Parts: sequence; structure tokens; C-alpha cells
Amino acid sequence: MIESNTEKSNFKILRGIIFFLLVVAAFLNQKYLLSGLGSHAKEKTEMKSGLPPSLALTTIALGPLRGLIANALWWRVSEQQEGGNYFEIIQLADWITAMQPDNPRVWTFQAWNMAYNVAYEFPDANSKWKWIYRAYRLLVFEALKYNRGNNEIRKETARIFLDRIGSAVDPGAPEFKKRWAELVVKYIPGGSRAELKLISFAPQNEQSLRKFFELDKILAEAEKLGLNLLDRDTFYSYQKWTDKDKKKLSDMPGYEKSMVIIDSFIRARGLRDELGLDPKRMLYIDVEYGPFDWRLFQAHVVYWAAKGSFREFLDAPAPEQVMIRQAMTSSFLDGKLLFQPEYGVFVTTGNFKIVGKLHDYYEYMMIHGYSKQIDALHKSFLEQAAAILYTFNQIDAAKEVFEHYKEGYANKDLDFETYISESLYKTLHNTTTANNKVLVESSLFQAYNWLATGDIQRATGYANFAKMIWRKHQAKYGDNPARRLPPLEDMMRSAFEKIMASGIAPEFKKRLGESTSIKEFDVSDEKADTGEIMKTEDAYRHRTKDDAIDANPAEYQKDLPNPGE
Repeated sequence: MIESNTEKSNFKILRGIIFFLLVVAAFLNQKYLLSGLGSHAKEKTEMKSGLPPSLALTTIALGPLRGLIANALWWRVSEQQEGGNYFEIIQLADWITAMQPDNPRVWTFQAWNMAYNVAYEFPDANSKWKWIYRAYRLLVFEALKYNRGNNEIRKETARIFLDRIGSAVDPGAPEFKKRWAELVVKYIPGGSRAELKLISFAPQNEQSLRKFFELDKILAEAEKLGLNLLDRDTFYSYQKWTDKDKKKLSDMPGYEKSMVIIDSFIRARGLRDELGLDPKRMLYIDVEYGPFDWRLFQAHVVYWAAKGSFREFLDAPAPEQVMIRQAMTSSFLDGKLLFQPEYGVFVTTGNFKIVGKLHDYYEYMMIHGYSKQIDALHKSFLEQAAAILYTFNQIDAAKEVFEHYKEGYANKDLDFETYISESLYKTLHNTTTANNKVLVESSLFQAYNWLATGDIQRATGYANFAKMIWRKHQAKYGDNPARRLPPLEDMMRSAFEKIMASGIAPEFKKRLGESTSIKEFDVSDEKADTGEIMKTEDAYRHRTKDDAIDANPAEYQKDLPNPGE
């Protein structure tokens, strides 16, 4: 054992000597080369187009030794990784990227180390987030700068969203999602396609912007008043402008249209400069794969992972489909955000609209890319879709999904209510309910929870499910009082007390204080607010044609760059 340790120690000393000699040789080589560059140094550095002069000069100066030193540094990285010295690895990786900026593996390794290893070293979500976000910016603003459109880098960026921000196991994931949403809402507050349509065709630069309407004159007049309307803080601080300044500008021709254009320009510029996102590509991805809520992580998984159109995705090799399919499925289950930062409200719910795209995917794969895994995923999707659509009170859509399920996976005698009951039990409650009493109580609890947020459709769906289970149970044990459930109204009162005792926001409790009756869920004839929700039947059939871009997305694909191009 002593001999083994001695050999190991000698080996480390030898490696250290070799590393030192390489550094000395590099220094001498650099000194020699630099002396020969003379007045042509600048010209030589510019030969490496796209690199900062310092990096280009280093690349030239090190010459043939560059690869040897990079290998020695990788050697050192491997040693540090074995010892768990993740912070030391950051500096080593920085040196490697300085010498090999066009090597995607260097960048992806550095980002992976930050987002996973370094972030893991911190106990609190806020500190973890800083390293995860730093990894994102490293890939988007540095790695892709020197490796435009590289698939390996794009895939690693998508993985950060899927595995870190959208993590199902990291206790800090809720905070990660919230922090990302806070960044996005600065530019697209609702995360919707409608907002993307407005900003995706905004002018790309200030020169183009000034050609719109009377914009150049308005900007010039504002500057005389000491207002830089192209500055985000100034533009959105309208309430701080003096009444005289407001009157002066608002009286100018084309003022209202100009303000809309400036608003779109500022938002588009912010997405590009602060988050590295191209609004036109966002819109294209939303039309092809969505719709998504761009404040949530799922949209960004697809943004970075997708190589082309939805049809190209269908024909891609199975391994390339995984992340996109997972993101779309996650969006269906949990891809709509209710975000009210001023009240501390951050609630996610299902994204109905994407169900049509998921259905298209599985229908295509069952014919053209069948496997046992796809078959199992298809079955699970149909079970989940029917159950979740039912809880949102979309009965017709749930029945349509049921017919697809029955056609491929069930006997013809299976009835809709039995199927929904079983699917909901497995999909929504699985191991959280031990018997029908707990199942009814938990469903009523969810009903009040969604009623508190103002989502009447979903609240009604949960309440209807609870009533259905209660009625079926009472009918089954009608002659056995000992096994019957308590009156439904008593169970609703119990659920109400539980939700009021939970940590829901004060304004939600106030809303529920006026909604304690069982009749609150009897709203089948009431017109719910569906301004943000299209008819699920249309979404399921994937026939959205509200405008030209939905009908012909290919028209807007022309000249769209891949991320980082």
C-alpha cells in the first residue's frame, strides 16, 4: 500500500513537471512569435475572424504548442473532477476556451459543470440559480458566438431548461422557474403568441425604426425634452413624465402608432440582447410545435432543441425526439402560468392548446415509427389527456380522446365514466389516495383551490369528478350504511376548511369566503371566461386558423436563423 501511494505521488510530481515545462515552452514560443509580429500584430489577430484580439493573438502566439497545452489542461481538469474540485475546474476551462474557442465540447463541459456540479455545492435555491443562469449565458452569448448554430451547444442549452430549470427532483426547481419567468415577463408579460406576433416583426435596429411613420421626429422632439424613448426605463416610466412633456409629444402626428412600434422594438431588442432569443424564431417554434407559454421552461427546451419544422421533427431519429416530446408533454400537463408577482402568486396549470400537436405526433409515430415504447407512451398520453380534459370540464373533448383509447387499448364494453374514473385515479391521484373517501376529499380540495384562482372551468371539473365518485360509491353500498360515505355537503365543508387553513394567498382566501356553497360548482350553464383558452375540441383536432401565420407557418420560416446564428 505504501509503495502504491509512493508511485502515485511520483506520478503526480512527474505530471506537474511536464505541465510546468509546457507552460515555459509556451511562454518562450509566445515571446518569440510576438517579437516577429511587430506592427503587423493587429493584422494577424484579425485573421481569426469573430475572436477578440486577445484570444486571436493567444492562438497565433502559442502556435503548435496550443494543442499540447490544451491537452495538459484537460488532463488537469480530469484530475480536479475526480477530486470534486469544481470551482478550480471553472478557471481551467476558461483557459481552454481561450485557446480552443471553436471547440464545442469545451463550452458544453464548462456549462454542465456550472449548472450541475457547482450549483449543487450551494444549499439555497438563489445561489444555485445564479450558476444555472450563468451556464445558460455562457452557452448562448459566448459558445454560440464562436460556434454559430452548433447542435451540440444548442442541445446542452435545451438540457439546462429541461433538467435544471424544469427539474422534477431538485427542491430549488420552483424558484428556478420563477426566476426565469421574471426575466421573460419584462419583454413578453403574458408569454403568448399574440405578443410574439407584435414584436417579431419589430425593426431590427434604430436606423430601421426611425423610418416608421413620424417616429424620427417624435424621437428628436423627445430628446429635446430630455427623454430617450429608446431607453427601456424611460419609455416605461410614462407616469414620471411631466404633463407638459406628455402633451407636447401626444399632440404630434403618428404618436400612438409610434409608441406601439417603439414598445415592440424595445421588447424585441431586450429578448435578443438580454436573453439571446430571436423573436421570429420564437414565433415560428410556437406555430410549429406549440402554442406555449414562453414564461415557462418547456417552450425554451423546444426553441433550442428543434432543428427545423414539426414535420422534420417527426422524421428525426428517435433519440433526437426525446427532449422535445418531453417538453411538449410537460407543457400539456403543466404549461400554463398564472403569475402575479405583486401577490406572490406563481401557479402552473395545463396547456390545453398543445394537445392537438401531441396527438399528431403519436398518430404519426404509431404508423411510421412504431415501437413498444411509443405504444406505451401513446397509451399513457390518451389516459392522461382524457382525465385532465375532463377535470377542466371539457367533456366532449375527453370523450373524443376516450374513443381513440378504446379503439386501440380497451374492449368495446368499457364505458366512459368507468374509464374516466380509473384514469383520473391513476393519472391525477395515483398513490395519494387509498380509498374513495380520500379520492373525493382530495378532488374537492383541488376544486376549491382552482376556484380560488378564478379558474372556474377546472374547479367545476374537479367538483364533478368528486360528485361522480361519490354517487357511484353510494349506489354500490346503498344497503350497507357502515361503508357509505358522509353526505357530500359535509365533505365539501371539510375540504373548504382544509384549503382555508392552507398557505394560499390572502386574496384567494377572501375570494373563497364568498364561495362556500356546493352550488358554486353548479355552473354548467354559466359562461366561463375563456378569453385565454380556445375551444379544446378545436385544439384537439389541431385546426387553429385564426390568422395567416397559423394557416401557413412556412411563409414565416424564410431566412429564420437557428439559435446562435
